[in-house]
Amino acid sequence: MTGLVRKASLLVVLGLLAATAALAGVPDPTMCTLPTFVDLVSYDASGNVYQGAPVTVVVNDAAGNPIQGCDVTISFNDDVMIYDTQESPIVVSARTVTLTSGSDGVVVFHIGGAGKNSGATGTYTGLAAATITACGVTLCTANVTAYDENGALGTPGVTGVDMSVWGIDYLSGLYIPRSDFNHNGALDGVDLSTWGIAYLAGYTYGNGTLQ
Repeated sequence: MTGLVRKASLLVVLGLLAATAALAGVPDPTMCTLPTFVDLVSYDASGNVYQGAPVTVVVNDAAGNPIQGCDVTISFNDDVMIYDTQESPIVVSARTVTLTSGSDGVVVFHIGGAGKNSGATGTYTGLAAATITACGVTLCTANVTAYDENGALGTPGVTGVDMSVWGIDYLSGLYIPRSDFNHNGALDGVDLSTWGIAYLAGYTYGNGTLQ
């Protein structure tokens, strides 16, 4: 009987080790560092993307260990459009951008794109407009802002018109994620200041074709 118990215990231990090994290298959303917002930014006259609104993802497994070599992809819905020319080494496909995690499990995106804010507060709001996956595992959704609030509706580029449509969102008294540039869950003057830093620094251009 004692021998059978020992064998059973050994099998349990081996099973646990196998399960642990199987989970190693598989992203666990509860252990990852994930953004609640994805900001789409613009470029300067030389084609350099604005660096002031990074989107950082840290990919970890169930034990909290970083996963190296994991493709992290952000997919966007129809609320926004992204440029087909992005900062290297970002890989661009239709409505998606992808980076591969390093030894620390980290990827950092700076993503060029534009929104569809026509001043209508009930459409193209940016709510949960991005889905983030790693190694094929869905990690989260995120709200999306675009410094070029309406460039996907016509002529791309950040202008005073973008400030005007932000103002429509603000004055509506509604919470509209596309205009929450400081990600605090409210529309206020800090959002406009955050937007203005990039605008005044000359990051007002598109780069490539929106898709």
